[in-house]
Amino acid sequence: MKKEKDDNQDFIDDFAEWQDNQYNPGYYLGGKIPRNLLYPGKPKGIGILLIIISLMTSIPFILGVLPFFQDIRSHSPMEYLLTFMQILIFGGFSLVLFIGGIRKIISRS
Repeated sequence: MKKEKDDNQDFIDDFAEWQDNQYNPGYYLGGKIPRNLLYPGKPKGIGILLIIISLMTSIPFILGVLPFFQDIRSHSPMEYLLTFMQILIFGGFSLVLFIGGIRKIISRS
């Protein structure tokens, strides 16, 4: 129990030092990073959560884009532009979340 209190106090002291010096130019340029940023709590859980959010985002995206391409001749140029933007924004967001989740899981295994 004593060791846990010492660890908690170390985290609090490091955080207080970071708060006191966060606006000092060059203070953390020498590689001094607060421990709460170095050791996140549960990176695998965060990675799994990111993958789940990615899948939840990509399923409606795919179901919304596929019918557009089945009847492609009856659409105006503005609809093409909006669909292209949907592909870029939602598809890109989903891809970034998925890659981030995989990297979180792999980096701490």
